[in-house]
Amino acid sequence: MAENHGKEEVVERPDDFHIDVPSDDDDNNANINIIEPFKLKAGLSVNSKSSLLILNQEINMPWVTFIKIWNSTSLHVCADGGSNRLLAYINKFANSTHDDDCKKFKPDYIVGDLDSITDKTRKFYSDMKEEVKILLQETQYSTDLMKSLSLINLHFNFHKELINSLKEFDEHDGIEKLNKNLNKNLGFEKLSLIDVYILGGIGGRFDQTIHSINQLYHISSYYHNKLHLTFFNRDFEDLVLLIPKGLNFVKIHKQQIGSKKNAKHNRVVGLLPIGKEVIINTKGLKYDVTNWKSSIDSKVSTNNLIAGDNGFEMECTEDIVINFQIFDNDFA
Repeated sequence: MAENHGKEEVVERPDDFHIDVPSDDDDNNANINIIEPFKLKAGLSVNSKSSLLILNQEINMPWVTFIKIWNSTSLHVCADGGSNRLLAYINKFANSTHDDDCKKFKPDYIVGDLDSITDKTRKFYSDMKEEVKILLQETQYSTDLMKSLSLINLHFNFHKELINSLKEFDEHDGIEKLNKNLNKNLGFEKLSLIDVYILGGIGGRFDQTIHSINQLYHISSYYHNKLHLTFFNRDFEDLVLLIPKGLNFVKIHKQQIGSKKNAKHNRVVGLLPIGKEVIINTKGLKYDVTNWKSSIDSKVSTNNLIAGDNGFEMECTEDIVINFQIFDNDFA
């Protein structure tokens, strides 16, 4: 990859060309971040500390895809009204498939200021034999998304302390306070790596979309890249995540390049500098760039395509938001 100075260049590549995946045995690759946006696909390894977080937006995805994502994540959290969305979605498909076991898809936690959860939903989950923890957090200085992310970190990194705190629970901002104190005492470098897959938050109300983008940047910085967020947009057309500054390899497996429907189409990708101005170098895109300055008030690479057969390499001087087109076989 070129260093971040010199002449800007854009090079058009063939639609399909070979690019090597960095080897763990090569010392030169020690500082490369390997990013696998579609590792939930069947047959690929998934982090055991992974969570599905459901926000308060209608769930629009195929039933088989939902089951795949649910079964591939070990923790399931609803942010307040997300519990209504989950129950409505499960009821819809349970009725159509004659599967009345809605309780099979119960969340582990429902958390937020609880101004959106309906009485019907609360009763349904409260009546379960296996407890669903419904946690009131009244503070308006953090959103239900922020409260949920703090809870997920506590569950995986400080589970014993979290459970003990529930005995005398501060219903105003207990989760935020506990999370802040324990992170500080342990040290962020000792936190476990957690993958969080989020349904909703991108699409719908524009202010909520901007808040979700804000959290991509904030969470990456606050947790020192130990809490990885991946958003599915409302219409299940895109994955949205943050690429950290430095040298990255975005690994897209060959079986994820397309499907019968998409066989002749490259996957669309957008490089979106919503934060600071960034200088980008890529290798493996249809339109590769070198020493390319990009910012929200200048040049932005949208509607680019992945041309590398194993993904693409990307070096950036700042964190940058990226979106990936979802194909119909990505989570089958």
